[in-house]
Amino acid sequence: MSNPEGFTDMIRINIVNFTKGNSLFYYGMKPSFWSYKSNLKNGLGWFHGGFNVEYDISPYHVEINKMNPHKPKSYYVMSFDFKFDYE
Repeated sequence: MSNPEGFTDMIRINIVNFTKGNSLFYYGMKPSFWSYKSNLKNGLGWFHGGFNVEYDISPYHVEINKMNPHKPKSYYVMSFDFKFDYE
């Protein structure tokens, strides 16, 4: 994902359809990111980032299970806020 030119606001990212109920994201682990520009500037490529990380049952899991009622599953979503450091 790259930052649109001139965009400096924070965005909310939702990653859906996790099936693991007990995730480290639930306990506060932050997602990992790779920054090409940060790697070029200071040698730091991978880092943990994001704010307000949440991991919870997906609001869509009921609709997904309606499509396949013989094998119901719980689905989870990880959501977090992210601010781009570079344009």
